[in-house]
Parts: sequence; structure tokens; C-alpha cells
Amino acid sequence: MEVLLEVFKLYGIELTNQYLDQNLPSTFDIGLKEHFASIAKSNLSPKIGDLLIATIGQIIKSPTISQANTIANWAKAYLAVKIMNFDPNLKELQHSQFSRKIFVIDTDFLLNCIVKERPNQAYYCRILKDLLKLGCKVIIPTNVFDECLQNASISHRSYTFFGESLHGLNEEFVEYEVKNLFVQGYFHYYKRHKTNFINYLSNYYDDRNPVSFFKDVIYDVLPSEIEIIDLATLNITIPPADFEKFKNKLHEKLLKQEKAKYRTEEQTKELATNDTLLYLTCYYLNRQKLNPGKVLGGKAYLLTQSMKYLKCAKDVGLVDIVTAKPQTLATLLDLVGKVEIHPREYIKLMDNPLLIYCVDQCWTDVQMLVKSGIDLDGKSIPRLRWDLQETLHESIATYNNTAVDESDLGNRKLNQNEKLQKFFTLLKDAKKLGYKNLPEMDSFIEELETKDDITEDLNVKLTEISTQYETLKSEVERFGKRRQYYLDKISKKKK
Repeated sequence: MEVLLEVFKLYGIELTNQYLDQNLPSTFDIGLKEHFASIAKSNLSPKIGDLLIATIGQIIKSPTISQANTIANWAKAYLAVKIMNFDPNLKELQHSQFSRKIFVIDTDFLLNCIVKERPNQAYYCRILKDLLKLGCKVIIPTNVFDECLQNASISHRSYTFFGESLHGLNEEFVEYEVKNLFVQGYFHYYKRHKTNFINYLSNYYDDRNPVSFFKDVIYDVLPSEIEIIDLATLNITIPPADFEKFKNKLHEKLLKQEKAKYRTEEQTKELATNDTLLYLTCYYLNRQKLNPGKVLGGKAYLLTQSMKYLKCAKDVGLVDIVTAKPQTLATLLDLVGKVEIHPREYIKLMDNPLLIYCVDQCWTDVQMLVKSGIDLDGKSIPRLRWDLQETLHESIATYNNTAVDESDLGNRKLNQNEKLQKFFTLLKDAKKLGYKNLPEMDSFIEELETKDDITEDLNVKLTEISTQYETLKSEVERFGKRRQYYLDKISKKKK
């Protein structure tokens, strides 16, 4: 219960800060994952604590009907009490008032809408359709359009990094470790259609006429009433000092992201500038007409899943009167009877730091498993955590610690035999626990079992498998930034 209450606090963090004029909860300032993990592990052994974290995270990710109904009711009750104490009649949320509001879509929100194969895509689209029905104006800024188009154009790099091992991951690792949403979409698409990534991406990107084609992609899933406009046409004056301060703070946070190592410095600065423009345009639109005594009492809101804007606002001394996460809107609209959302959809939109913690804790081992051709699809996080603790982590460590002495030619073959046998043991241990191999690996195992000696060909295959992840990673880091810069130049020329 303590853990779930912390989840609800995080879930309603915008309401706490934006409407209730309270200090942000402690979870906001410290490492979220570690904070939630410490609560869940309290007075438990490390093994049982890890399993509890994995189990609660898995429930929030994929609840049963009963679990979804219970947690959704708890979450709505928690937020409803907070909201109704603040604005008992929710007057600003009456139908006539919505026609005066503007909702601006950020990059990740738009990508969540247009990548059809991702599990929550339909709900993101429905939020926008519901807002339009209520008379709101919904806009896609041109710089957001450009960023989404760029995400599509460079998505092959992310796919190349994972390669065929992408299909060995389960859904949780794809969601939190595969950063490009088009590659996430391909993971789900491949299960049904078994086509290659190039064919899949052709549904979203055409390098001959990328801009016009991508507009068709957007309006294939979103209503035509949603406009793509340049924010400059809104004629909002942003004080240069505020712009620079917010941009610099946002730039600092972007540099700490995992994606930062795949961007050039110029690209990071451009991203910080664009996101600052999004936020401060909405902020100063709100300043023109803001009723601080009402929920959603402003004129403009930024639709986003990210907390980076909220954090930057806090750092530069602004009260965030701008960001609107989809789960917050769902709660508000549900309270006034404007929409009806299924409890499972509602729960899946929650922040899930417990699951992120679990994924991070075992990601290194998981990479080794999938690069070894072991299929994790269908394995829950608690099941995987338990198997790693009991058997697989030790097998992986034993394999990784078996060194091949390249300088000693006399023992080289013997060492390679030993390393291959440890690798074979890892595959067998996984098979005993019910893990399947990817089809490509099954044929390799059959060949291993029929050989008394390791041939040079098998040595080559072993080397490819054991070094694939490190090689791909170094290549991406070495060439990725220059290649992306080149693609950006080409894209601008085409435009």
C-alpha cells in the first residue's frame, strides 16, 4: 500500500504542483527508481524484495481485470479527493469552457499516436478526439512534426543496434530499453507479419517525398481538425532572459539522457531550443488569461508524457501551469463524465518506476541472453528475475569470465573449446528453465552437438555471438553522430 500511494503521488504530480500549490513530493527530487525500490524492499531480504518490486511493476504493466478495477478505483479516489477539495464544482471543466483551450502536442505524444502497433496507441488518439469533441483546439507545432520525421528517418540505426535479437526481448524490455518508437512498433508488427524492418518502415517514411508522405501518415490516424502550424503564428512574446534560462536548464537535462550519446552537440542544442519554445509559448499563452482558482484554468496546455518540463520549471523558479499528461486528463475528464476509460487502459498509463528499476537491474544479463539467441518473449519480469537469481546470472558470469589467451597459440584451441562449452552450458541451462531459442540458434546448437572438435567455422560463429553487442555499440557511438548530422543535412536540402 505504501508503494502504491507513492505511485499515485507521482501519477498526480501535476495536480499537486499546478493546482494545489503544494511542494513537490520527495520522489520528484531524488532518484525515482531507487526511492520506490527502497520502500518495496523495506524489512525484506534482497531476493524477496526484488521479486516484490518485479511483481508490483508487472501488475501495473499488465493487470488482471480485478487488479485493474481495484487500482484504478484507488487512483481515481486519491486524485478525486485532491481535486474536489480544490475545486468542488470543477466549473472550468464544463463543456462550454473547453472551447477556449488550446492543447499543443509534443514529439513523444505525437509518436505515441501515429505508431499504430504500440499497445497504448489507440488511447492516445482517443484523448485527442475527445478534446476535439469538447471544442478544444489541438495543434502540432512544425518543429514537433520535423522531429518526428527525423525519428523515422534514423530509426534504422536503432534497429541495426539490436538486429535479430530484438525479437528475443519481451515487451517490458522493448518499452524501456528500445528508445526509438518505430523500432518498438516493429517489434509488435513482426509477431504478426514476419516482414523485414525496411518493409515495415515504408508504412511511415518515404525518402523520396518525406514531408508530404508523413503528413498523410499523421492524418491517417488523427482527425483533420488537428492543425500543423508554426508556433510563431500565435504571436506570443517570450522574454529573451526567460527563454535562455529555461533552454540552458533543459540542455543540461538532455545531456544526461541515454539518447544524448547518439546526438551531436548541435542537435542537443536544437532540441533544447525547440522544447523550450513549446513550453514557454504555452506558458505565456496561459499568462494572458489564467484563473488560478480552477482546474485547467488556463488557456493553453502542453500534452506530454515527459517530466522534463516540470523539472526545468521548478529549477528556474516557474510554477508549471502548462504540462498535461494523458493520465491527468483522463482523470479529470472521467470525474466530470466526459469520457469513459477502461480500467486497464487507465492503469497502463501510469508511471511505472518499479518496472523501470527491474529492467535496469537485469538489462546487462538480458542483453547477453538475447544476443546468445535465447527468446525471452512471453516471460514475465518476476519469472525472469527469479531465473536470473537462481541459475542464469551465474551461467552468464561463468561464460564471461572464461578468457581466451590469444597470445598462447598452444592453448588457444583448448581455451576456445572451454569457452564454447561454457556458452553451450548457458543455452542448456536456459532450456531447462523453459526458455526457447531463436530459430537461428537452434541450427547452431545442432551443429555443436554433432562435433567432437571445434572447427574454425564454429570458432568464427562463437566469436560473432559473444562480441556482437560490444561491436554494435562501439560502431554506433563511433559513426552515429556523424551519420545523423549527414542525414539532417540531406533532410534539410530535400525540404
